[in-house]
Amino acid sequence: MARRTDDLRLAVGAALRRLRNQGHFSLDDIQRGTSEHGVRVTRSHLSRVETGQAELSLPRYLALVRVLGEPAGEVTESLAALVDGALEPGGPGDDLVDGGPGEDDCGGEPATGCEVIALAPGATGAPVLLLQQALTARLFYRGPIDGTYGQQTEFAAVAFHKAAGRPRTTDWVYSDWAALGRFVSDIPDRPDEPDRIEVDVTRQILTLVEAGHVTAIIPVSTASGEPYVTYTGAVVYSHTPRGDFHLTHHGIGWQCSYIGCIYYPWFFTPHYAIHGYPNVPPWPASHGCVRVPVWESDWLEGHLAVGMAMHIWD
Repeated sequence: MARRTDDLRLAVGAALRRLRNQGHFSLDDIQRGTSEHGVRVTRSHLSRVETGQAELSLPRYLALVRVLGEPAGEVTESLAALVDGALEPGGPGDDLVDGGPGEDDCGGEPATGCEVIALAPGATGAPVLLLQQALTARLFYRGPIDGTYGQQTEFAAVAFHKAAGRPRTTDWVYSDWAALGRFVSDIPDRPDEPDRIEVDVTRQILTLVEAGHVTAIIPVSTASGEPYVTYTGAVVYSHTPRGDFHLTHHGIGWQCSYIGCIYYPWFFTPHYAIHGYPNVPPWPASHGCVRVPVWESDWLEGHLAVGMAMHIWD
């Protein structure tokens, strides 16, 4: 890990010197820029970065990279290596601000004052690439690694926040890095069912298990509990059944009925299914089915099969 940190320190320092020598930035410019990203990187810090002597936390490195713009290849590679390491137990991610030891990284400021947004929808560049890589490694993201904080990245961030019991926002705050590094899926152990689906209604996530290993964690929206009118005119309350099921049959493409259209449904009862849907909010909102984002439904096509076990629980 020390080697990764050294590589990043030298790469960022070299980039900073090069850009300063070319007249692109002054130390004051960079100090102001990092402050706008909610991280205090002082002139003293910057001087030490330039000379390769600074030992900065991951949030400060990320803020520097954002201010410096799209970095040279060696900076991107070194930063990626550091983030990979930060996601290991005991890695640098354990010292990010989350009310714990990361307070030292705030230069003595209270931890709550450092709980700021690191990345948000619409962001682009190397830090987003790193986030996408980290979310992919933790099985929350299956989209393109393109450095754009778009809809698929937003939903992956929400899925992680749901799974980790954090605020269900699309923003990525600095303490999320450490929380992602510590995250371990805690679904029930079912050794007799190596291939199965687990739906946690409380956290609103679907966990796919294949060959005994978790392969995907997907955000869902289950029943809202609100009333709706059936095709017979009866008023009923939406409800997602709990219990043990198996996938019974499958629909191809969009399937439409009196309550709307659903995408590639996998039925686990005659009337309830896992299916793609255009609107999958962070909270329960369905008529009883298990909604997933449309692109996740496409991905599931290659991983689900009729007869697969499914468990729904609170």
